[in-house]
Amino acid sequence: MADWLKIAIKTGLIIVIMVALWLCFTQIQLPPADFSILSSTGTILAVINFYCPVFLVVLAMAFGLFGIELALLSFRLVMMAVRWLMKVNE
Repeated sequence: MADWLKIAIKTGLIIVIMVALWLCFTQIQLPPADFSILSSTGTILAVINFYCPVFLVVLAMAFGLFGIELALLSFRLVMMAVRWLMKVNE
């Protein structure tokens, strides 16, 4: 395959990915969040904290680990995309 064709394909892929990211972050409208169910959350957490004081620490750790897991998954997907884009240039 000619070098100019490889460069054109790679540039086209980069443009398509950038446009897709732009569409995801600017054009997709999310509905407004409804937090009416959270009106009694403070009371529930207070009761749980009274009977099981360690629960809030475990809950915070679970959310932290979930965030780390999401970060690692997204990093893995980005690295797969970069590897796939670099394959085009071979």
